[in-house]
Amino acid sequence: MTIKIAPRGYTLEAASAPCRSSQNTPHPRPSACNPFRRHLLLHPAVYALLAVSSLSLLSSCQHQPSPSQAPQVVSTPPPKLKPKPILYQWQGNGRKVSRIEIDIDKQKAFFYAGPDKIGWATVSAGVRSTPTPVGRFKIIEKVAKKRSNRYGKIYDRNGKLVVRNAATTIDPIPKGGRFEGAPMPYFMRLTHTGVGLHGGPIPRPGRPASHGCIRLPSEFAPILYQHTAMGTPVTIMGGPSDTRYSGTWVRKLKTAQRAKDP
Repeated sequence: MTIKIAPRGYTLEAASAPCRSSQNTPHPRPSACNPFRRHLLLHPAVYALLAVSSLSLLSSCQHQPSPSQAPQVVSTPPPKLKPKPILYQWQGNGRKVSRIEIDIDKQKAFFYAGPDKIGWATVSAGVRSTPTPVGRFKIIEKVAKKRSNRYGKIYDRNGKLVVRNAATTIDPIPKGGRFEGAPMPYFMRLTHTGVGLHGGPIPRPGRPASHGCIRLPSEFAPILYQHTAMGTPVTIMGGPSDTRYSGTWVRKLKTAQRAKDP
């Protein structure tokens, strides 16, 4: 854009005066009589406004970031999810389980059909205060839908939960309240004292968590239940033979029993 400046000596009045010849001005100035040139003779305030606008335009251009200085968008990678542990494997192919071996120290159970191992599962056996007994057993009862008659929850007469992890031999039931046994789905009994295999939570794979039973992964419990018959031998090794198992729960049971006796 080009801005032309009026010559020295020209004023707005001279520029706007009509162009006519006279004796004093025999030869009028061509620039003053030219209509195109007259439009270029602007008021000084207009020149100041144009100058300020030009400086503003140059300033804004200088502050515009170049493409190389454009802010970069940093993308945060999604958090890596911890893979879900594999709790069991089964290659039974319809064959029946002929024997079961449970290693309390490894917290694992192994299943055989004759000489062939057809599967394994991570289990949760009894904690130190309620250890799982070791030895040789047989499955003496099968109940698909069973609840414990010893461990569970206690509610008051208004239905409010008062004891979350209750034992009927220790925790009293309030008047008008009720006891709700813990679920033990696909239960296979090993002892007359209530120890057996059944489905249940395994909160910390590789570590004990039960009151003495052997918990199986919930998805695997119905598979084992279907392929195991009454009388199937079960061997449990390790566990309570370790001196770390204190038997605290047994002492609590004996103390509670003595308190009930007259």
